[in-house]
Amino acid sequence: MSLFANNPFLKKLLYLLFFPVMIIMSCSSQALLNDFFGIEMPLDEQASFQIKSYSEKNGASYTSTADMDNRIFAWAEMGRDVIHLQVINASDKQIPLSYNTDKFILETTDQQKFILNKGKNFSYAPKKRIEPGGKMDFKLELPSKFWDTVGMRNVQSENENYSFDFWTGLNKFDFLKENVSLLVAELGDSTTIVLKPVPKSPEKTSGKK
Repeated sequence: MSLFANNPFLKKLLYLLFFPVMIIMSCSSQALLNDFFGIEMPLDEQASFQIKSYSEKNGASYTSTADMDNRIFAWAEMGRDVIHLQVINASDKQIPLSYNTDKFILETTDQQKFILNKGKNFSYAPKKRIEPGGKMDFKLELPSKFWDTVGMRNVQSENENYSFDFWTGLNKFDFLKENVSLLVAELGDSTTIVLKPVPKSPEKTSGKK
């Protein structure tokens, strides 16, 4: 009979010893969404989440803690004006979504934080939740230098529709992938996913000409 069969403490100890380094296979990266990768976690534990390596064949290898949930994970790709984010729910619980409360944050290497624009309400998320075994794609706009573009300084005079019209496509910050330290997706009131840059691999680099 196994030594661990009737000893819950030893079983938990064995789990914790092998839990910190996990691998998510590359089939989850969904066609080159591989600039950033992350999993669900308490925000104050993000320092313990470190992506050690990545390859298109083997996926991402990373460190984590017991309070993180690698069954809820995300990949993201950064374009010129937008970030394409895909959240995959391989857990057994629903992830609620709300246009009013969902928040997406970009943090730079010099510790500046920017809220990413979700676009119009009607085009945000076609469903109100991500079901177990499901996924959801998000198209997030990189922020503009809003007040420089609009030329307004009085916050009280801001009109929502007016501000949105000027937010899109004008006076973009010149974001570089190398200057982004992390992305944070806060979904509903219970799910936080932290994404960090995926290390460049020889396999990925060699394919570019």
